[in-house]
Amino acid sequence: VGSADIVFVIDSSGSVPTRSLRSAGLFASLFLQGLADQSVCFRAAAIIFSTGPRLMFDFSQFSAG
Repeated sequence: VGSADIVFVIDSSGSVPTRSLRSAGLFASLFLQGLADQSVCFRAAAIIFSTGPRLMFDFSQFSAG
């Protein structure tokens, strides 16, 4: 099985309700946990943006496999 680099880009602008932002974070967390549980090799990063981008975590901080 190959490996993957996964990047989540999440809109945190004022037009996005807080509930939707939390749902996006939960989705990302559950998605990555599911991959880790299946012994998939991957690296992940997450960026949120509003008026500008903000790195939440990068490939060196989150990897599995």
